Formats: sequence, C-alpha cells, structure tokens
Amino acid sequence: TTYNNLIIDQNSTKSATADLDIDGNLTIDNSATLDMSASNFNMVIDGDYTLTSGTFNSRTGTVTFSGAGAQSLNPGSSSFYNLITATNGTNVTIQADVTVTNNLTIDNNTTLDAGSNRTITIGGNWSNSGTFTDQAGTVTFNGGGAQTVTSGGSDFYNLTTTGASTAVTLADAMIIANDLSIASSSSLDVSGSNYSIGIKGNWSNSATFVNQAGTVTFNGSGAQTISGTNTFYDLTINNTHGSLKVSANGSTLTVQDDLLVSD
Repeated sequence: TTYNNLIIDQNSTKSATADLDIDGNLTIDNSATLDMSASNFNMVIDGDYTLTSGTFNSRTGTVTFSGAGAQSLNPGSSSFYNLITATNGTNVTIQADVTVTNNLTIDNNTTLDAGSNRTITIGGNWSNSGTFTDQAGTVTFNGGGAQTVTSGGSDFYNLTTTGASTAVTLADAMIIANDLSIASSSSLDVSGSNYSIGIKGNWSNSATFVNQAGTVTFNGSGAQTISGTNTFYDLTINNTHGSLKVSANGSTLTVQDDLLVSD
C-alpha cells in the first residue's frame, strides 16, 4: 500500500494489511497506534518519521528509510525491530533516543546521524557500510545473546555492552572516540580475526573482554583510565596528554604479548 503522507491520529488504532510505502512523512499522534500486524509487514519511508504521543508496533518487521536526502527520525517511546537506511544520499538524523530490538543496517552511501547526542540501544547486529555520525552519543548493545558489530570505519563515541549473556563480537576494527563500558555479565570479543580497538577515553570492564591476539591502543589527548580486571594481548599507550596519560590504579592488568608506551 502506497501513501504520500500518512497521519495516524485521534486515539485510533490502524493495522497494516500489507507492506507500507510512504513517499512522504509519517506522523503518529494523539495516542494513536500503527500496528504492522501479526503478518509482520514492512515499511519504507521517504520522508520524516514523527511519533509524539502515539505507539508504533513494529512486530518483527523492517522499517527502511530510503528518501535519498535528509530525513528525521523521532521514535517517541516505541522501538523498531529491524531498522535500515538505504538508497544513495539518504541521511537520517535521530531526534530522540532509539531502540532497535534486532538488527540495524546502514547501507552504502547512506548516513545515520545521532543528532543531539542521542542514545541507540540495539539487541541484534550492527552493520555499517555507509556512515555513522556519532556526535557525543552512546550505543548500547543489550541483546542477551550473540551480537556482531561492523563499524565500517565510523567511530563510536561511547559504547556499552550490558545484560546477561550479551556477547558482542567485532567484525572489523573499532574506534571509540570516548568511553567503553563492558558491563553486567556481558562480553566484548575482538574475534578470531584479532581486530584492533582504538580508544580515546576511559576503559571500564566489569565483565569479560576476549582479547584473542588483538591490539588495544589508548590514543586520547586527555587523561585516560583503565578499570576492572583486564587481560590484553598487545597494549599500546599513545596518549598525547602532557603528564597523566593512562592510569590503571586499582585495576588488575595483564599484557600477554607486547606493551608499547609512546611518549
């Protein structure tokens, strides 16, 4: 079913009876509900997505932003199951915190922008072959199972793994522009490909870091800290701060292979 602009309003509930193709904007307001139904229909939207006081029930469907230009995303308090940015030139800016309960995909030549430092929470895999503009936001992996992250060369600002059995595995090298937190019985694994991690902020590990034979590089310009019990394979300190550099006071730190400290 194709619409130009679609508005769901006035405390009504509308259930999709087919995949939705919205050539313009979608607005869900005034306690209204859009339900993709038990058939898990998908939605493609070329304009802005605005949910204020209503509800979007994605079921296990996919929402694809494919406007080939600037689009805004205000999800309100509703989540997505799968979320995709697609079509060359699509640039989606987040206007509020976003929860994706399964997979998030940023396709080639598209951009997902965290806007005013918004948080993205993801329960599945993160796959980026375009551009993620992190601003100063946080990406949290909390799927409670195996998750993979392909950064595609884009930085994360803050990255957190959390939740029992959440096991995040890198699918390429990762750069963290600020802080990393491995929390609450979760794990972060650089994979058998031994992908590297570069971090410019603080490293906090209260769960499990699987180092394989990878390299972690602390390369911030301000003082950095390492906390928790950590075993690194190769550890490089390349911090440009004049005096404090990297502190591991109070932590347990093991380096299995090489330690390189650059002044």
